[in-house]
Amino acid sequence: MEKIAEVDQQNSTVDIRALNEQIEKESGFVDLVKLEMDKVIVGQKYMVDRLLIGLLSDGHILLEGVPV
Repeated sequence: MEKIAEVDQQNSTVDIRALNEQIEKESGFVDLVKLEMDKVIVGQKYMVDRLLIGLLSDGHILLEGVPV
């Protein structure tokens, strides 16, 4: 994985602008994944967001509720 931001070891500062630009660049695929999930899972924005968080963080996901 690429270095996220240039860090000055003496002052321990991070270039926030570069960090934000890299975050936007690297996370662009999340919107595409959400669009595809919204085609299948309708009306469950909160659940879709939590599913993505679980999947991207290698976590476990427990879905509860009535199937639609």
